Amino acid sequence: MRQAPKVIDVPVEKEDQSEYNLGEKVREMLGRWKEMVKQTSCTEKGDEWTGEIDNRLRHYLSHLDSFFDKFKTHRPKARDSVHSLLNALEHTDTPVAKRAADATFEEWNGFRQFFNRVAHHGAFPGEEVFEEQLRDFEDFLHRLLRPPTSEEISEIDQIIDEAEGQHDR
Repeated sequence: MRQAPKVIDVPVEKEDQSEYNLGEKVREMLGRWKEMVKQTSCTEKGDEWTGEIDNRLRHYLSHLDSFFDKFKTHRPKARDSVHSLLNALEHTDTPVAKRAADATFEEWNGFRQFFNRVAHHGAFPGEEVFEEQLRDFEDFLHRLLRPPTSEEISEIDQIIDEAEGQHDR
């Protein structure tokens, strides 16, 4: 489910994670932290923080701010990624569509929680229940990717294209 934006080929606001190694970035920030703590005048031997922010701490805090900005870009919350995916699949941007996307997200999240419990937490509700959830999820994906109105929307788009083509002449 986490790979759906790639499989469905829907752009989701997120940069390529292959170039972003979170562990490496955290180790880098930790090194900067240790160096800053040694040199700042805002602590006594790295214990209690006191006084005004000095240039060392100010410089580190600016790096920390940048770190969190990059983290947010490269590692968005799953909820944000799924909402981006669902919004990209919607054909309109109306309040009704947004409410529908929220409801769709809740349904998606229910499936995600079920399959995560089975895959990662040793919960197995039995073969019959599992297969029923799997069928329901397949139906959900089918409705999501090929909504019943998609054929009508395609037909309407074709009529509009033809009408606009005649108007240009």
